[in-house]
Amino acid sequence: MEVPSLFNIALKKSIDYLRHAIRTSHQNLNEDVSPKLKQAMFDHITNSYYIFHPSVFTILSVNEIDLTPNGITENCIQELARCEFKTLKINCSLNTYQDANDSRVYDIVGLVTACVNPETRRKLEKLKVATESTYRGDWMDTILRMLPNLQTLICKQRATTGFPTLSMAYPHLISLDVSCIALRDINGISFLMNLETLIMRNLTVSHPEDLHELFELQSLKHLDVSRYQKIGEGQCKTIEYLVQGNKVLPKLEFIDCSYLHITDTLLHRLLMLNNGIQQICLFGTDCENIGDIEAVTVLTSVDLRASLKLVDHFFEQEQFLMMHRVFEKIHRLIVEGINYNENQEILNTCFKTFVHYIDNAPQIRAIARTSAICAIRCLLAYCSFYNRHMTKEQRSRIAQVLLDSRTERVWYYWWLFNCAELHTVPELNVVGYFQRVVSHISDALGTHSTIRDFKDVVHGLETFNALYPRLDEAARRKITEISIVLSALQDMFDKCSSFLRNQIDLQQMYRIFKLICTIFRNILSGWNLDPEAYEFQYISLLKIFERVGNHGAVMPLLLGLIEMIQNRIYYKKLRKLAIYSNVARLLSPTGMFVTNDRRGIGLATYTIEVLARFVTPMKFRALRPHLTRFCVRRFRIMEWPRIWPRLFVPQCRLLDGIEVFSIEEVATPEEWATVMFDRLEEYIEQVYEHHQEIRRLTFQHFGRVVDTNVQGSPLFQIIPQGDM
Repeated sequence: MEVPSLFNIALKKSIDYLRHAIRTSHQNLNEDVSPKLKQAMFDHITNSYYIFHPSVFTILSVNEIDLTPNGITENCIQELARCEFKTLKINCSLNTYQDANDSRVYDIVGLVTACVNPETRRKLEKLKVATESTYRGDWMDTILRMLPNLQTLICKQRATTGFPTLSMAYPHLISLDVSCIALRDINGISFLMNLETLIMRNLTVSHPEDLHELFELQSLKHLDVSRYQKIGEGQCKTIEYLVQGNKVLPKLEFIDCSYLHITDTLLHRLLMLNNGIQQICLFGTDCENIGDIEAVTVLTSVDLRASLKLVDHFFEQEQFLMMHRVFEKIHRLIVEGINYNENQEILNTCFKTFVHYIDNAPQIRAIARTSAICAIRCLLAYCSFYNRHMTKEQRSRIAQVLLDSRTERVWYYWWLFNCAELHTVPELNVVGYFQRVVSHISDALGTHSTIRDFKDVVHGLETFNALYPRLDEAARRKITEISIVLSALQDMFDKCSSFLRNQIDLQQMYRIFKLICTIFRNILSGWNLDPEAYEFQYISLLKIFERVGNHGAVMPLLLGLIEMIQNRIYYKKLRKLAIYSNVARLLSPTGMFVTNDRRGIGLATYTIEVLARFVTPMKFRALRPHLTRFCVRRFRIMEWPRIWPRLFVPQCRLLDGIEVFSIEEVATPEEWATVMFDRLEEYIEQVYEHHQEIRRLTFQHFGRVVDTNVQGSPLFQIIPQGDM
């Protein structure tokens, strides 16, 4: 059985305790806590979606500081100035350092000055600058002169400082990454004599002489001249120029040629000149299918096993965009078909790779989150094709990782949940997942959702219905977002109604209608809402029925919901009346009174009005007995002289304002129903005259719906006083 490592268990417990401790006190951690655990806790807290207290910088006191998360504040900068560290990553766009004249420009020099104290500046060994913003002035030269012992510089941003300035200031630099800089000129790089790692992704050279100084780097071991996407053969001659002058890099051990133009001949010559190369990456090149090369490890994506090795390599290099591309290749390989019995071992390794990356990808970084989403898509394909081979431990592992991945707004997330049948996992955090899917449905079905949102959210709706049976009464009381879900579902009903009327994607709309109706029924049966909330839902559903009632597939679903909500409305109102009148002993769980509440009588009248709009005058006369019973279905009317006059005296009206009538001096329920239906018959004749083309409800179907008894109880029953 695969279980989380002891370190991961300790890490999670420590983080939970630390979050609580920081809120209540600012004590330092025990000195015996290992630096590895401190760093892991710091990275997890600062890169999470939760707001953290600035004191975490001084309490944990780690060597690597990352200012890229969005949760960084000015208070964090002030706390950081009290710390000593050796690595700093900057991608912070605080308003404090925003240029007054241009909001897209930031004062990075001011930021570094504020957060790095003089003592730390002398000790800083690694600086990473990565941002989409523009920095003010000749910032690189200024910052680097503040850091005399810098050994590693990662600058993934266009800079004004060239290699001559860098080399004069930092002759001891051993690692340089200038990717995403659109670099075309590397003159001056030869002064970096101690350079061992050089990463120049997307380097563009026009002549062989452009690479002349590169061969002066006699200590160079790691060279990355790859591209993020392939360009024309005539535009990419990096490898051709590298071998053209027969020059060598004597200590070169690794070279990344991903997406470069390289032929078998060029590859052979490159390896012959630099015979110390032990590993080469040929992902996306013309000769990726070269096969094995003696004494050289070739990184490609030709098959599943090779692709998994490539994923590990790019993850180590933090090349998340390339990981995304490899995951896409793996997805295609799985979809094309891999026999499980013949490849069980590699497929299990594949499963572990997907889960491990989803669990460890830095979700706060957009590009890493994108590759994590692609890994979820790969895991979905795995579960789709090999579901019957999956073990309980694998399903449990997916459930654990997904809940922590914070990718629930992605379409594949809930699709994977259903495909892997995670609702069957015994130790599943049902409440955690249920709250998450509630939030997902509420967000996805907002007023700005589109038709694509409908398709995406179907899996969330299915998850809602799958999890609901596993919620006990105590768990339901913890769910506080139900009112939000109901509002979101109402929005979904409205949008579905619009598409149904326009005959758009009917099959999908019918499916969604059924799912939403099931969720509605679950919510209404499992949660106790206020009477006003029930009445709001009741009116809304009647209006929806009025718009889409001519669709036979959705009409029974809506009628069932309407009746259920109607029962809840009157049941709640009746309990108050029963207590007030000391007649609680007469109240049946399924029975109801007609009260003197004007809104209640109005709702019943409006129900008949909506249904009647779909019936011709002739059919209405035939349906009159059914309509009478439907109006008071499941009501238990009491003939009690002391309260009877108060029950049927109030004024009733049709809620759409077309017609208003009063019922005065009514003695019995039969008389009340007769007066009401006489009025309704006149109204139907008027409506039918103007809207004949939209009345499509058949007598047979309508009669079957409204004439159905529930558990053998009559639809309409008068209880004489003597029988009570």
